[in-house]
Amino acid sequence: MNKRVNERTVISMRPAGFPPISMSKNTTGFAIFNSLFYVKWGLFAPLSFFLDSFLDSFLDSFLDSFLDSFETIKLFFFSCLKSDHGLLKSSTEKEHESESESEREKMRTIAIVINGGSSVGKSTLCEALSKALLLRADGDQKRTFCKVAFDDFLLHCPKQLSPRSFVGLMKGDVDQCVSKKDFDGLALFEYVDETASADAFDETAKVLKRLVFSDLGERYIKAQTEGWKRILENKVNLVIDAFLQDKAWAEDLIEVLQEFETKSGGIVISVALTCNSIVELERREKERGDRALGLARSSAKKVHKHNLMYHLKAATDEETTESIVNRILDVLREVEVE
Repeated sequence: MNKRVNERTVISMRPAGFPPISMSKNTTGFAIFNSLFYVKWGLFAPLSFFLDSFLDSFLDSFLDSFLDSFETIKLFFFSCLKSDHGLLKSSTEKEHESESESEREKMRTIAIVINGGSSVGKSTLCEALSKALLLRADGDQKRTFCKVAFDDFLLHCPKQLSPRSFVGLMKGDVDQCVSKKDFDGLALFEYVDETASADAFDETAKVLKRLVFSDLGERYIKAQTEGWKRILENKVNLVIDAFLQDKAWAEDLIEVLQEFETKSGGIVISVALTCNSIVELERREKERGDRALGLARSSAKKVHKHNLMYHLKAATDEETTESIVNRILDVLREVEVE
């Protein structure tokens, strides 16, 4: 047998898939190198086969899982397209939402003004009306109403500026008052006795009181009213608890409301609130205990003398709060459709 190993024979012995070895067939170490290489390769052939099998199995499993997951995602996505809460909505749904949003944008801001004398029941009515309006809005903030009141100045001004007479009514510590005696000019407001005043004369009255502000107090009340205008201009519906005892206070509010209607296109609903029975009115005043006696009778007629046009009038001693609220809601429905 020829001692030189034929290259073709060695190569034909290479297992399938093994890489060919390119060396000069004239080298004396050709046969030895090839023999060692294939011995070494043969040792790793089982491992190579195992890895090939493992990778094939893993890739098949991975691709199957991926395709199943993709199918699930695809079904979820297309179900969302058909859902009311889907990621994408049909053109019909978009048009409907656009129309609803447009209608809300066109909704006019509304001010409901409740004007009446002291102790006539304004706070009670405004509170009940606010609750009814909240239920009516049903979560739509463009139809929701906020409430403001003439008496809000008591919440925002320092209590030490209150008059000693008022602090005494509230069972407070008069020693904390800036004012050291009645009418010394240091209190934010005072209750002035006008029982003998010709303008306020009432032969059946034991005492008549009038609310009078200091210069600071007058400026604050004016600014407070102007602040309501800013709220309305920002498209916030308001229930306004008004006390128009003085002509200047009434004129300021009327100016605000007129500008709100003409410049902002708002809607104003005004309600005149009264209590026809003086006896009942004074009973309420005494029972509440936080107002000077005589203010209710004194302010009962004054608040309605300042040319504020009313949509409806109601007497709290002749009609229930619920009935008055329903009447106001009826007027609201009428003006909303105009």
